[in-house]
Amino acid sequence: MQAARAFSELGLDTYPGANPKSIQLVNESGDVFNFLGGDKLIDPPYLTQLGFFRLLREKERGVRKTFCYAAIQNGYLGRTASIEIGYVMALRKYLIFSELPTIFSNEVPAGIVSTIKENCAKYPVLPVEEISAVLSLVEELSIEFPHLTPTQQRGIYVEIIELHRDLKKKFGFKLIPQTENEA
Repeated sequence: MQAARAFSELGLDTYPGANPKSIQLVNESGDVFNFLGGDKLIDPPYLTQLGFFRLLREKERGVRKTFCYAAIQNGYLGRTASIEIGYVMALRKYLIFSELPTIFSNEVPAGIVSTIKENCAKYPVLPVEEISAVLSLVEELSIEFPHLTPTQQRGIYVEIIELHRDLKKKFGFKLIPQTENEA
């Protein structure tokens, strides 16, 4: 959450906020869902995820340029983050990486991995510790967005639907809060 704090200090809105609580949910089968974004998870995870995708799609209506910052740790991307990054690429949104992804969860579909690997080097990299020093980069961001092929776009949209189904199946409305930790 160091990145969210740095952007908040610069007056930029972030999601999740600068000091969110982390909630870990475990369903009856032992599947884990980590929610980072507030004190409570009001909706089931699949609706929360759909809300995030909707937020990404609608954010361009504001005056200030909106962008997504992918805070990657040690090059690792899990399934949900990979699909979210693919969606950002498909929408041709501004995207900045803290570091380029190099390691993907085994649950990430091969098509998503290849789309991200093929296109991620076309986006700027801004390490978390340098955010405050380069606000001008964010304010005057000018990049040529990669054009994903229709096949790549369809693959991402299919995975969004699959993610929605999996979250709904695994974490429908029977949620068992496991732990609450400060981020």
